Amino acid sequence: MTRTTNARIAGSTFLIYIAAGVATMVLIHSPGSASVTEKLAYMAQHALPVRINLLLGLVQAFCAFVLGTTLYSITRDEDADIALIGLVCRVGEGLMA
Repeated sequence: MTRTTNARIAGSTFLIYIAAGVATMVLIHSPGSASVTEKLAYMAQHALPVRINLLLGLVQAFCAFVLGTTLYSITRDEDADIALIGLVCRVGEGLMA
């Protein structure tokens, strides 16, 4: 793929990543300093938002993987070591999600 195609994919993926992250923050307002039983009761009462939040988390993980690979392919010609560090960080971010 060309550099332009990778840049377009990276840009659109980055926008999707931002939208999913903001939607995740807006969607769930769990009790912050509650016990485990209160948090589980909250999740049982609000099952649909929890499921949507899980789906948005998977979208964020997929976007992190795509961003890592596209940004690596864009920057590897300039400095391969820095590009590899960025790829590893994005893959780690995707695994954490």
